[in-house]
Amino acid sequence: DSNIVTPVQNADIDINLKESEREKHEHGERKGISVEEMEQIIAEADSMKDQIVLKCLGGLGCRPSDLKDIRLQDVDLKRERVKIRSTKTTNTREIPISESLKDYLNLWLNHGYRDGCYYANESEYLIPGERGEQLGDRAISRVVERNAEKVEGIQRVIYESSDGREHKRVTPYSFRVGYI
Repeated sequence: DSNIVTPVQNADIDINLKESEREKHEHGERKGISVEEMEQIIAEADSMKDQIVLKCLGGLGCRPSDLKDIRLQDVDLKRERVKIRSTKTTNTREIPISESLKDYLNLWLNHGYRDGCYYANESEYLIPGERGEQLGDRAISRVVERNAEKVEGIQRVIYESSDGREHKRVTPYSFRVGYI
């Protein structure tokens, strides 16, 4: 089922935000993106590695730091589950895998796509990095940003913080709201 419901779906995403940021969230700008928008972004990805990053963010509803910590042994395609070791909390949970995500993971793991990555042979992680055995948080953010920019009308700056940093609508956390 492409509409998997997980505990993340009910999470209050603005619990730790400053008042000015909370106000922007309450106006609906950054509560997430639709499944259709996620699928458009994934379709624009140039590589299977980018697709698997995007598909896992949306399909597992995990944080970037949780995604980078998924090990090969945490993926159980037969039971259709992925173990997530949360870096923000001390919880470990198993998330069901949708058929769509299962197809991507099967291609990634069993049809040579992961093996084509740098450090694939040395890495115990689901998605190896290009400069080491583990993908970094910033690399995940760049994948989301780069691919969201390709889809006309989806990515935009929603506000600028007092230090001049632009905050964009589509971030890795945007993918946590919908499940693909």
